[in-house]
Amino acid sequence: MALRGNVLEDGKPRFFRRIGKGNFDLEDLALRTKELAAFIDWACGHYKVARPVAVGFSNGANIAMSLVLNRPQTLRAAILLRPMWAYEPQLPPPLAGFPVLVIGGRDDTTVRPELAEKTPAFLQRAGASVDFQWAAGAHEVVPDDRAIASEWLTRLGRM
Repeated sequence: MALRGNVLEDGKPRFFRRIGKGNFDLEDLALRTKELAAFIDWACGHYKVARPVAVGFSNGANIAMSLVLNRPQTLRAAILLRPMWAYEPQLPPPLAGFPVLVIGGRDDTTVRPELAEKTPAFLQRAGASVDFQWAAGAHEVVPDDRAIASEWLTRLGRM
C-alpha cells in the first residue's frame, strides 16, 4: 500500500504541515499521526493483512517515526530515509526492540550528518532495535537506499 499525505504545501502533498523549513507544526503532526494510525488499523482489518513495515522518505520518514514513537503497535517495523531532526520528542514508553532502519545521505545538506545521527541515537535510547547506515547520496532516494533496505528486510524476515 502506498500512501500520500493529504496536506498540500506549494501544491505538493505532505503528511503534515510545517511552519517553515525544518520547523514542524507539532500539533498537526500529532493529529496526522493519529489519523494515519487509524487508517492503517482500518486498512489492515479491511484487507485482512498483517501490520505493515512503514517506509518513508523525508516528510514521510518523519511521520513514520512519529508512528513508531506514539503507536508502534500499528507497524511491524519502519524504514526511515533522511528523517529530519527538527524537535526533541518526548521519550516514549520502551519500544522493546522495535525494528527500525535509518538511512542517512552522506552528501545530504538538508539533513546534515550530525542531525542524521540524532534519530537513530534517540530511537536506541527508547529501546528500539536500530540499524543506521549511510547511503551514497544527498536528500534524495538513491540506488544505495534500495540495496540497504532490501538487505535489511531480508534479515527482518528471518527474525
